[in-house]
Amino acid sequence: NSQGAVPGSQRPGAKAVDDSGHHTDAEASTPRRAPASRGGLAPREEDKAASLRRSLQRLKTLQGTLDHVSGAYNDAYDRVQRLREEYEGREEECQFFELQSSRLD
Repeated sequence: NSQGAVPGSQRPGAKAVDDSGHHTDAEASTPRRAPASRGGLAPREEDKAASLRRSLQRLKTLQGTLDHVSGAYNDAYDRVQRLREEYEGREEECQFFELQSSRLD
């Protein structure tokens, strides 16, 4: 116990305790504050805000990619539909000619 000890006789970095049991050194009595940062946010909040900004940017990028893929899919789907219609038309034409050919025999 540091009660009755001569001031300055403690080892360096030791925390003194007053008669009421509270720490009396400057380090223990000074409230710790987060270092000031831009916008007044604490570092943890700033990290969260930066992470949120990165996530939002990533979402925007993914949305752009999704829009691009969706457009490409719609174009391909339209082309396939036109090809299907053309195929069906030619299939009907072939069936007609097969029928005509069979009548000639």
